[in-house]
Amino acid sequence: MKCKILSISLFSLIVSIFISCNGSGSSEPEVSVDYKVIERELSDPQSLNLLNGQDEMTTYITYIAQWSLIGIDPKTLEFVPTVAKSMPLIEMGDDGRPKFTYEIREEATWDDGSPITGKDIEFSIKVIKNPKVDCERIRPYFDFIQEIIIDENNPKKFTMICKEPYFIAPHTSGDFNLLPQGVYDPEKLMDKFSLKDLTFNSDQLAEDPNIIKFADQFNSAKFQKEVLSGCGPYQFDHWETNQRVVFKKKANWWGDKLANENGWFASPRPSEIVFETITDDATAINALKGLQIDVMRSIDPKIYMEDLPKDSKFTDNFNKSTPAMLAYEYIGMNLKNPKFSDRKVRIALAHLVDYDAIINNVWFGMAEQATSTLHPTNVFYNDTLTSNTYDVAKANKLLDEAGWIDTDGDGIRDKMISGKKVQFKTTISYNQGNPRREKACLLAQESFRQAGIEVEVLNQEWSVFLENQKNHNFEMFVGGWIQPTVESDPKQIWHTDGYNNGDNYLGWGTAESDKLIDDLRLEMDAEKRKPYWWKLQAMIHDDYPVIFLTTAKQRLAIAKKFDAEGTVMRPGYWLQGFKLAASNTQ
Repeated sequence: MKCKILSISLFSLIVSIFISCNGSGSSEPEVSVDYKVIERELSDPQSLNLLNGQDEMTTYITYIAQWSLIGIDPKTLEFVPTVAKSMPLIEMGDDGRPKFTYEIREEATWDDGSPITGKDIEFSIKVIKNPKVDCERIRPYFDFIQEIIIDENNPKKFTMICKEPYFIAPHTSGDFNLLPQGVYDPEKLMDKFSLKDLTFNSDQLAEDPNIIKFADQFNSAKFQKEVLSGCGPYQFDHWETNQRVVFKKKANWWGDKLANENGWFASPRPSEIVFETITDDATAINALKGLQIDVMRSIDPKIYMEDLPKDSKFTDNFNKSTPAMLAYEYIGMNLKNPKFSDRKVRIALAHLVDYDAIINNVWFGMAEQATSTLHPTNVFYNDTLTSNTYDVAKANKLLDEAGWIDTDGDGIRDKMISGKKVQFKTTISYNQGNPRREKACLLAQESFRQAGIEVEVLNQEWSVFLENQKNHNFEMFVGGWIQPTVESDPKQIWHTDGYNNGDNYLGWGTAESDKLIDDLRLEMDAEKRKPYWWKLQAMIHDDYPVIFLTTAKQRLAIAKKFDAEGTVMRPGYWLQGFKLAASNTQ
């Protein structure tokens, strides 16, 4: 698990959407001045291909170039039509299976000016369902789409036929990045397969030469680092490794004709958006105060609360914003490792975390203790769950009961496992350039030592950190899950099916929890889903596959020269909608 897409209902759902600019029907004149926005990123994106990338930055950058059928309104935070002409017409068949009918806007075109049609939507879904495309974590979210029927009289109108009910289908059916086949499949290899075949015969098709050929091309370095094409307002310009990724506003973009439709089409827009990679926080803060970057998030809490307010270079030029962060941080444990397979051990470790120290010394009061996989603002949040306590005596008792005892007096607990004495020595990793997580690891290292557990803290480069989790190559780590403002699917993170083909890196789950998740996903009535959500949260809370740490506030800095504000949705701002403040347009 990582600071990425986490528990997502996909792409736009983990993107933070707020546009402080023209709303629907605004008559405010556009500013003709060209201007750019420079935003700091901790690292380069993994990819220019959202289906292949597994980090949050890949989501942010691809979504300014590749739009979906629907998006989230910048003011109401409700779904609105974007590439689609309207929200889908939802019909329930006699067999209880839903159908979703969409019509694409007449104005909507690809980068080359060709119209977007139902066939393009079908292609985009086919790519996800291609069994050889490297998108295992995303594919289950679209398993419910059985086929797409395109209107014979209108190529822009189509109906998605579902093979079964799916509780988030009303928005997932339109919330995925649209891909131009002419760019990503010039040989039209995917035309050889129907969507229905890909849905029901995936295993048999996996060895088809055309399936493999397309996937090899789609997964290749070309579409990871060089090519990004879609129908959004921005065009990928260039990527300077470990320096920046640059996007430029398209001339005569089709959405400019719809500026008064909703916030997604609002004008003016920055002529250029730059994602500046600065791995070191101190260097990034200096760049911020030196006006070399315009936007920064996740600023170190101490610097944000104590240092920046005293610096006129910052206060004269930047606004602070601290909306709630829909995320939680945790210590993850590898449950397949015999050190952590015993629930008593996991509970003991939870009692060895000094939560107050983390909240006060790491977050400087900008966080509260987390108890669940859902944020307290979520309508399905189980508010009966209790917080863990810091109690070394209780931890020692549980470890003794679990058979971890210091038998040789060296200060480290040990236990016989498979006929061999194993010392309780372990590792805890965090991602490079994250001083907050480093502090949390060091606090855990000290408190675990008090109970006879030796911990080595590992600082890992971001891509290595993610890859190790994906391959279950870890013992413990400090990670985080970002949550959307809408309901999301827990299967990828908590179902056992997600162990090798999803985000269940910890290896948690039982037949009972799997059935609970499966039943939840089929229930279309929100009120009837609530008991499922409450029980799932309770099961996770009581079994301790993770140690819940904190849920915090965002720490944003946005240049005063822009008319823009923060939001609860990640990354905390909507760069496409930044406009110059009135004082900068004179």
